[in-house]
Amino acid sequence: MISLGIVVTLAFLQFGRVCSVSHLPQVASLSVDYGSFVTLPCNGSVYLEEGLQLDEGEESEFRWEAVGADVAFIQSDGELVHGPGYEGRVALAPGYRRKEGDWSLFLSRVRLTDADMYECLRGRRTVSTVWLKVNELSVETSVTAWLGDMLHLPCVLSVQRSQSFKELSVWWLRNDHLLVSYNQSYVTIEDEDTSRFTVDMGRTVEEFVLYVDPVLYEDQGQYRCFYKTSVKEKAKPGFPEITNVAVLGQEESTAAEDMSTSTETVTDAWANMSTSTETETDAWADMSTSTGTATEGQTTVGTAGSTTHPTPVFLDYLMHAEQVGTTPQPMEAQEETVTSFPEEEGSLPKWLDSLPWVRIGLIGGVLVVTAVTVCVLGSLRKI
Repeated sequence: MISLGIVVTLAFLQFGRVCSVSHLPQVASLSVDYGSFVTLPCNGSVYLEEGLQLDEGEESEFRWEAVGADVAFIQSDGELVHGPGYEGRVALAPGYRRKEGDWSLFLSRVRLTDADMYECLRGRRTVSTVWLKVNELSVETSVTAWLGDMLHLPCVLSVQRSQSFKELSVWWLRNDHLLVSYNQSYVTIEDEDTSRFTVDMGRTVEEFVLYVDPVLYEDQGQYRCFYKTSVKEKAKPGFPEITNVAVLGQEESTAAEDMSTSTETVTDAWANMSTSTETETDAWADMSTSTGTATEGQTTVGTAGSTTHPTPVFLDYLMHAEQVGTTPQPMEAQEETVTSFPEEEGSLPKWLDSLPWVRIGLIGGVLVVTAVTVCVLGSLRKI
């Protein structure tokens, strides 16, 4: 009985240990950006330490699933197997880390459809549960492009994870006119300049990008993209539904014309200035000729053979100016001379001639008027 009790106790402890492990899976919630890289954690070291055996028929030590759909697992030969839609986007830890219990899943180029619940399983036991959320894609709906640069316009599609490229059809409209179409891996360009447009897949199968290089003025306007996942399906608008494009800059030919016009304007200004200068020069030449002619016609007094200039000499403010011919001399040698004449009989003395008779007359007149006024006011008894 004692031995039976020991066996039952050991069995209970072993069962309880298994239950404690299997019923306490790891839980995580992750939020990632579209097109980025994410690691879904799974630590299976406790299972390896306990030496729990795989269920009968299980080939892989562990595997990842997304709501029942296979994501990735390792076959018995060591080859990685990925599920539909995860081709080239999933990876597991190296072999030596997997033996230590690192069963994490590495997912790259995250798509919008990757948002799901993922489970790391060992047999039928859930080791780890990860809730993955993909953030909404941020796409500009108003784009400004410079003349001559490259423009890229993304179009994001809402498709299944296992969508095939061969069944996809995508096309772009510019100002409601068909511009470029992608159908079964073939690109058709409706624009006359076909070399400026290319279509390529973006970060994932959900994203197609229209490239315009170089940008011209005619490329501005409203762009819209549509897609179909099969021939029978109706067309759906991509994201964003509408993208407005504005083109800035100036064409080289226009800039050259403006520069040429500006240069011609400056040249004309210089020509007008030159003509004005020539006119002023001619006027000065005419004035010089006229002055020379007038000088030749004057009678000069002085030394014979010398050039003289008429110089007015003022003897006094009461006397008139008279022209005296002088020969150019040093400044200190020039002195004003007053010719004295003998006083004639009956003439006034010289000091009387120098009196300011006009001022004296004015002052006398004022005094006379003042005296008369005082007399009149006195007679009227006003003062």
